[in-house]
Amino acid sequence: MDLNIEWLKIKTNNVLPEKGKVLIAEPLLPDYIFSRSVVLLTDEIDNSHAGFILNNYSGMKVGDVMEDFDGMDFDLFIGGPVEHDVLHFIHNYGDFITNSQKVKGNLYVGGDYEDVLNLAKNGLLDPNKIRFFIGYSGWENGQLKDELSENSWLVADVNEDFIISEHSTMWKRSLGFVESRYNIWKNFPEDPAWN
Repeated sequence: MDLNIEWLKIKTNNVLPEKGKVLIAEPLLPDYIFSRSVVLLTDEIDNSHAGFILNNYSGMKVGDVMEDFDGMDFDLFIGGPVEHDVLHFIHNYGDFITNSQKVKGNLYVGGDYEDVLNLAKNGLLDPNKIRFFIGYSGWENGQLKDELSENSWLVADVNEDFIISEHSTMWKRSLGFVESRYNIWKNFPEDPAWN
């Protein structure tokens, strides 16, 4: 039987990978960290990129790894395979967290840790407006371009509300930001042998 899987292949939508855009993993990306991931690009310098996997929940709370946050109800995500000994965060608190860097609109990355901690201790951080990560994702000069040419990722422009939203359905929902030809991915099993 000759199976035509042309419908699984990515046809470029000519959206450039740049700060504020997301990468959507193709459904069979054979990488345990990036499998069915949605990655927010937060930095771009000289064709090198960095960002965070938005939907890779660790199953832990920030307080499990950061004593200062003990007892606080903030989920902790695995942002990628680089630098797992540093806490990173994206947020909508650019006016309240000094040294935060604008990604787009009202979305920021990083900033002063003490500001974040003080806001959290005073009950002023909404879990729907901040997301914490250990690790980040990074691509050296030209590496992401190579991965795009290998059809590993779709690049999409998503709205800000999507970025810090329910993680468990995020990959499927991200397909609503690209051409309808990719809707078939939503029902494709993670392991084709399951079908």
